[in-house]
Amino acid sequence: MIGELRQVPAGLVTALEDRARRREVAKVVMASEGLSLDRAWSGLGFLLGGLCAEDPMGGQVLHGVDSGYGPPELLVPEDVQACARELAALDEPTLREAYDPSAMARENVYPNIWDRPGERERNLAWLIETFRSVRDFYQDAARRGHGVLYFVS
Repeated sequence: MIGELRQVPAGLVTALEDRARRREVAKVVMASEGLSLDRAWSGLGFLLGGLCAEDPMGGQVLHGVDSGYGPPELLVPEDVQACARELAALDEPTLREAYDPSAMARENVYPNIWDRPGERERNLAWLIETFRSVRDFYQDAARRGHGVLYFVS
């Protein structure tokens, strides 16, 4: 399971909100270039869950569309702006402090590697690297006035 983010121009956000056009437009957006979170998506979501009010891997569920592992989720441009501000305010020390591999293991956070002895620091480095990419992705989407589509393939 691979987490994916795609920028969605404002005109296509409106089309995705239209149930009659949603499936066709979502397929085009999901096939476009974007940011792959690889398998870090769930770990990053867990890490940011206590730090961000706006979930960068969440949004309005697009019922009627299947990305392989459920429906994609859409953040409209206003939510992307809020998320970009929250992500910009986070720094590495804050992420390090929030990282709790034992809690992630208890909660079975995919891909269930977080609490392996000898790998905790490497896993955190992976999450921080992914976080930086997500933060940059959201900054760019916010500058462009785009929405963001999140899905798991």
